[in-house]
Amino acid sequence: MSKVFISHLAKDGAFRNRLVEVLNNHGITTWSSVHDMKGGDNYKEEISSELGKADFLVIVVSKNLKKANWVSREITYFQTKKPESTIIFLRLDETDGNKIYDGLGDHHVVDFSIDHISGYKQLLAIFGKKFVFIDRPQQRRKGDRRDDERRTKSDRRATGKSAMARRLRVGYLNCYIKQTRNSEFYELDLYRKTDMLRFIEGVKSEASSFKYIDRNHFQIEPLEALEKTTNKVWDELRELKPTIKVAYLIDELVEEFLSSYTIELSDRREEERRSAERRES
Repeated sequence: MSKVFISHLAKDGAFRNRLVEVLNNHGITTWSSVHDMKGGDNYKEEISSELGKADFLVIVVSKNLKKANWVSREITYFQTKKPESTIIFLRLDETDGNKIYDGLGDHHVVDFSIDHISGYKQLLAIFGKKFVFIDRPQQRRKGDRRDDERRTKSDRRATGKSAMARRLRVGYLNCYIKQTRNSEFYELDLYRKTDMLRFIEGVKSEASSFKYIDRNHFQIEPLEALEKTTNKVWDELRELKPTIKVAYLIDELVEEFLSSYTIELSDRREEERRSAERRES
């Protein structure tokens, strides 16, 4: 069984939580300091020991990692102890990985900046596995953060397709959790139309925060875009499995939105964003 050492910053903890779940569900053992360090452990010794046991070193790359000097030390130590083992970089945004570690392009780089589901498929292929929507009961550990963690000022200023994907993903998840009081791991029954209708009801206020412009350059009403896209994704997923967790559904929904529409912030949302930036300046 493969063992993976996950190197990340606490600010990327929400992504790490989901990554651990996906890898564990596919029979891959993981270790990361936040989840697995025991009280009283010598931090440096424990890190070195676990790196020595790992078959793969996975580095979560994002703008949060730019000033983390320990990344190069972990990579150097891992390459020294396990020269035949594999290093994988998971790119969460448009950050230039070579500015974090020189020669990053010589290793496996998996892009999670636009679509997480595609990222998981690429990542699991490296382990010789096929991504499937496996669901196991998961209890939240104390201190875990959800994907509805607060966005930073730099997140709000980010531009480009990956930034819009993040805005959609976080915004829809925030809205669903707030409206329904369910978590991102809540199971939706893909054979129950009422589950789909409740999901749409739970996120429709967030849908109105964006403009949806189709390929013919017509602006589509937000609720129409939401219902049409959710119906399409829902039917496609039902062919693969009977249930799906909310977070995975939103990942698929975001991918379909970005492939079908040009998406922009609505005037109201844009004004709120600018007001927030002025307050924080």
